[in-house]
Amino acid sequence: MIIQYVALCFVILGYLGTALIAWQSITQRDKMTYLALFFIVLGALGAVWIIIDTSRTSDQLISKSDEISSLYQRLYSTSRQLQAKSENIAILNQKIAESQQELKVKSEVIAKLNLHTQYSMTGGDSYCYLKLWGINAITNKLQTVLMHVGKYPLYDIEMHYENAIQSANILKHDIGNMHYDISDMITMFNPARNIIKIGNLPVGMSIPSMFSIELTGDHQHFMFDFITRNGNISQDLSFKRIKGHWITASIVIGRNHEVLREDVDKDFPRDDYGNILW
Repeated sequence: MIIQYVALCFVILGYLGTALIAWQSITQRDKMTYLALFFIVLGALGAVWIIIDTSRTSDQLISKSDEISSLYQRLYSTSRQLQAKSENIAILNQKIAESQQELKVKSEVIAKLNLHTQYSMTGGDSYCYLKLWGINAITNKLQTVLMHVGKYPLYDIEMHYENAIQSANILKHDIGNMHYDISDMITMFNPARNIIKIGNLPVGMSIPSMFSIELTGDHQHFMFDFITRNGNISQDLSFKRIKGHWITASIVIGRNHEVLREDVDKDFPRDDYGNILW
């Protein structure tokens, strides 16, 4: 701006010098000098007008530039504020996610504790079965113990068992005779079933099963149902005399009909497909 006004002063001084020269010529009454002076004055006025207009335009451009710079600064400030708010929102979202994860973990812990409490009262997935303690070689008496398996106690255990071979013989006899009333039918469909009330069985404990029977003949097959607060477990025990020695096979079936354990002597008879001949 200052430079433009200095330039204007130099232009005016230049034209003033030219005007003085022309004035000397006018004193000599030269017509051409009048014409030259006229054009010099017009040129000076035009130059002054151009300089003033350029200065005004420059001022306007500077003002617009200042406005644009101010807008950029405000835009930059707003951008920084938005960035800061975005970062705060991201931090809040992270905290919310962490809180939700903590809540999920605590909910899972509570659910596990509730399930543990429930299983502690019902028995959960624990079960029991009969384990052979031995066979007395002199009396042929079968000795067994009731084993506990699992992390929770078992409650209200009842052991129902029957001699499968004896039951089959009773069924054949009753069906062959074809003369029986209602009580005979109950006996026929539950022919040799015995019930032993055992009670509760703590975790890791084993007790004598109170099941003892003399093995006779060459084959005995017993079927057991262990009825507890958490459901029923079944077990098959089969004994066969091979070359004067008793060999055994045992299978325990779970509440969903899955095999929980199987203990079979290596010499126990099997069919061509490897299935146990009970």
